Amino acid sequence: AVIAVSKALARKAVALGAPEDAVQTVYNGVDTRVFHRGDRIAARQRLGLPPEVPIVLYVGNLKATKGCHDLIEAFPALVKRHHDARLIYVGDGASRANLEDRAASLCCAPAVRFEGAVDHAALADWFRAANVLCLPSHNEGVPNVVLEAMACGTPIVATLVGGIPEVVPTEAGILVPPHQPHELGTALVEVFERHFYPVTIAAHAATFRWDENIDRLERMLS
Repeated sequence: AVIAVSKALARKAVALGAPEDAVQTVYNGVDTRVFHRGDRIAARQRLGLPPEVPIVLYVGNLKATKGCHDLIEAFPALVKRHHDARLIYVGDGASRANLEDRAASLCCAPAVRFEGAVDHAALADWFRAANVLCLPSHNEGVPNVVLEAMACGTPIVATLVGGIPEVVPTEAGILVPPHQPHELGTALVEVFERHFYPVTIAAHAATFRWDENIDRLERMLS
């Protein structure tokens, strides 16, 4: 058997020669004991963040294929509409210095924060504190940060790559083509103008259960 974490990867496995009837998709799960809805203001207080400003959150490696450069190019479009908006990068990587330089050249450096890497469980408060998680990757399987952010009731702006369209419905966020900072900026503006329902988003994310995935995997291996 061939096990893929998304239907997109399953199709690639078949294209590479795997028998179609031997390929199955088992999505990643989310630990809702850690990643669940909570009070945004309280989360911001714990993280030392302003209580009311619009916050865009990026979580992941700071490298070009994750689209972090596209996000820094897109962010000024949001600042034009929301002058107090903040962009927070959680994670480390080779692109950090370049991103810091670009933020300065775009005159938005004071609004951009680089938090560095944090413990996995600590991400829950960052997801609760944010108004939106943005992951503009150029390729993906099914990124757990998307599932975990949704489990906290946070809407998503991400790219139409890999398994992301399979797990982010319209009621949970906005998807755009990769490598398109202009469209990404438009989506960031739109996500603050649409009304999302955190309860609905979290309920959708809760359907991605590790225990069910383990049961499926066990049946495949037996």
